[in-house]
Amino acid sequence: MKKLIALFAISLGITVASADVNLITDRSDFHTKWLVDDFTKDTGIKVNVLHTEKGLVDRTRKEPNAVVFSKDALKLEKLSQMGVLVDTNVSTELYNTDKYIITSARSRGFYVKKGTKQPLTYLDLIKPEYKGKLCIRKFTHNYNLVLFSHLYEKFGKSLTSQYINILKGNLARTPKSNDRGQVKGIYDGECTISVGNSYYLGLMLRDSEQVKWANTVDYVEPRNVVLLYSAIGTTKLTDDNKKFLEYVSSKEVQSKINKNDFEFVNIEEINIDLSKILKNKEKVYRLIK
Repeated sequence: MKKLIALFAISLGITVASADVNLITDRSDFHTKWLVDDFTKDTGIKVNVLHTEKGLVDRTRKEPNAVVFSKDALKLEKLSQMGVLVDTNVSTELYNTDKYIITSARSRGFYVKKGTKQPLTYLDLIKPEYKGKLCIRKFTHNYNLVLFSHLYEKFGKSLTSQYINILKGNLARTPKSNDRGQVKGIYDGECTISVGNSYYLGLMLRDSEQVKWANTVDYVEPRNVVLLYSAIGTTKLTDDNKKFLEYVSSKEVQSKINKNDFEFVNIEEINIDLSKILKNKEKVYRLIK
């Protein structure tokens, strides 16, 4: 169909605009726009961005020539297991499975009202002393599913199920909103602790409205912290796709990701088997539902 349209356009003397890289991503425009703009400015290579918050795996399976960039490395692991991704062939010091590259990470920790007792571990959150004090987004949100999947790997099905049920009993309110909304809940006096990703503190501090929320809390990185990894791969290794992978993996851009997005970068190794966490994630979802 694309070829037919192109031939028809040529016959009419029409120039068809086409991108050199098709980027499928579940990352927000905030995370991708500056990256794409800088890449195009530096290389002259055009990028067509398709944002898809849901269905990234299915959408990528249907695209024979695309770079896929996800805030959840587990989705790249799944695409890799399905045989959708090809070898990146990128020489990089970043953690690389050959099928995808880990581009950055965030810790999933606690936002705690200043002057109150700070939980030190994920298990602390289910202590009776925190009953009615916790704010968290939906348990089935991907960030929480990944967190619970790590706990599942350590404690197994039964204890993880108990943990989730007790955690629900310690909630100050029905889960709603996003991670920043949980910090607002602390600001509004609805709770004293929330679960959230580390990079949101930096983002809130430079937002004129949200800075007052951020100033009411401390961010606590728990012991044995769970990291949420972002990753990038491709369904076809064209020259332009490879250049984009190399660009994101470069030290210069890694530094920009750290500065612009407040994420951990230059990740050369990870201490968890992502294939196991992926299996756990599907089990945890069934536990919660």
